[in-house]
This record gives sequence, C-alpha cells and structure tokens, in this order.
Amino acid sequence: MALAACANGKLLASGPAGSWGVASFRTVDIWDPMSGQHKHSLTGHTDVVRALTALPDGKLASGSHDMTIWIWDVATGACERTLRGHAGTVNTLAGCAWGRLASGSDDCTIKIWGVATGVCERTLHGHVANVWALAALPDGTLASGSGDGTIKIWNIDTGVSERTLRGHSDAVMALVSCAGGRLASSSYDGTIKLWDAARGGCERTMKGDGYGVCALAARPDDKLASGANNGIIRIWDLATGRCEHTLRESDAPTARHESVRALESLRGGELASGAGVITIWDSV
Repeated sequence: MALAACANGKLLASGPAGSWGVASFRTVDIWDPMSGQHKHSLTGHTDVVRALTALPDGKLASGSHDMTIWIWDVATGACERTLRGHAGTVNTLAGCAWGRLASGSDDCTIKIWGVATGVCERTLHGHVANVWALAALPDGTLASGSGDGTIKIWNIDTGVSERTLRGHSDAVMALVSCAGGRLASSSYDGTIKLWDAARGGCERTMKGDGYGVCALAARPDDKLASGANNGIIRIWDLATGRCEHTLRESDAPTARHESVRALESLRGGELASGAGVITIWDSV
C-alpha cells in the first residue's frame, strides 16, 4: 500500500485499494483525509500500484508492478505522461530538485527522470537487489535503500554513489529525511537507524519488538513515526531514541490486523497509516 499527501496537503492519494471501501488494485484513489470522502480515482495502470509521491503544481506520480510510472494532474484526474524504462516493478518514487523524479525498481536500478519531458536522464547502478526506498535529501543528493541491506547516497547530477551506509542485517524498506541533515532508515531486521547523511555515521539505533519495519514518516518536533509488520505504529523521539507513543491498528475502528505498509504526515499534524485500510490518527 502507498500513501501521498497532495494538493498542498489538502488531499490524500492511496494505492492500491484505498481505505473507505473503494476498488481496484490498479487505481489510485484521491481522498479528503479529514472527511473520508472519496473524491475520484485515477485509472490507467494495468497492474498493482506500488508507489506514490506528490510533485509540485498539483501533480502526482505513481509507480506500478506494470513497470511504468504515470504523472497525473490530481485536480482533473488526467494522466499527463507515462514513463517507461524499468525492467521490473517500480517500488518507490521520490521528487527531486529541478523538476526531476527518482524511481527505484525490482531491476536493482534507480532512474532519474525529467517530469516535464518524461525523459530518463540517468540510470544509477550499484545495488545488487531490489530497490525498496528512496529519499531526496536537502543538499540535493538522493538516498536509496535496497534488499541488499545497504543505503547509498547518490549525486544525481553525475550518477556517482558518494557513500554506502552499512548496518542493517536485512532489506532496507523505508527512508525519510529528518531535520539537521539526518536520514532515518528502517528494515526487515526490526530496527530503525538514524544516520548523519553527509558523513555516513549511524547516530542511533531504535528497536521495537523485532518485527520488520516497512514504513516511516517524519513528524514535528524532531519525532519519527514507524510502522511494523505486526500492525503497530510507534512515535519516536529522535533526540533520545525513546518510543513515546504506541498506536495499534487493531484499536482502529476499521482494523484489519494487517502490516503497516505506509505512513504519511498530514498538514494539520495528523498521521495517516495504510494497513489494508487507511486510518487517520490525531496529532501524536
């Protein structure tokens, strides 16, 4: 499942099979996250939607098991262009500086695209397993996380990997940029690591109850949300590494006891989680 706040945070995109009971694994659903109203669906992919990211000017990018990326106008629901080039499922997307989009795939590569042109500007090679996670960093570099257990920091202008971060013992499933030039990563090894992205050092390791952690979201006040395969969401204080709150999907009115696959911070401070259905949590 994938989530992305779009339209300046006013709307929430989900894929596949949104929360409040709407349809297909091949569609992207657009919601009003506060009312739960389904606004419309974006249709065109021929297989499961695996990745979403918001882009400037009311645009949204979606990536699919059909190996394509679609660029949508959220307001109209129109597809503006389709990007083709990957030889495997598109697992992750990230908007980058200067109107570019990064995509990571089961084909072990990362591609850098011009959003306006649809042209693949560069393909980044280096991982030896599926690319599961991407995060654009404030200095213009790009972080990638892979099934090979490593995180790479890329110069997307040159295509060079500037450093490799090692420490996870299983696939890196999520990445998020945090304040102060830091990068948070989570893994199937059950840990979350906080890195100095510029130097490559691991500042802190946080661990819940051992289940794989597949989703992260940055929160206000130097906090981090994590979602695990046992349906538990934790809110961490990055300054101390302590878990401050624990949220259980089984406590939600729409609970389906599934793994938390996506988290997204909303503009009002709420947190959206995707675990088969979408749950909106009050500010935590």
